[in-house]
Amino acid sequence: MTILQKHLVFMPIFFVGVVALLGCSVMWLWNWLMPSIFGLPVLTFWQSVGLLVLCRLLVGNIGFGTHHHGHHAHHHCCNSQNELRARWESMTPEERKSILEKLNSQDSSNE
Repeated sequence: MTILQKHLVFMPIFFVGVVALLGCSVMWLWNWLMPSIFGLPVLTFWQSVGLLVLCRLLVGNIGFGTHHHGHHAHHHCCNSQNELRARWESMTPEERKSILEKLNSQDSSNE
């Protein structure tokens, strides 16, 4: 059996096991806390799995996999800073002085 064949066999089994474990965990925690604290109804297993799916849809990645969003946001920040630096360096000394005066006047008006 090749590695790919092993992955094709064991990944679905692993996925079902993780969903079952998370569903049972949510069901147990919900049924332990929510009815006594807030008077909410008890959940079945499938309702707890549905709650997990709903949370995943509303919140997004719940700590699984890679976090591409933060990685791209970092590059966007750095690109913006690089663009600002390039614009600053291409300005004449008079333009820089004018911008600094505007920024200083805004700071003094906010105080």
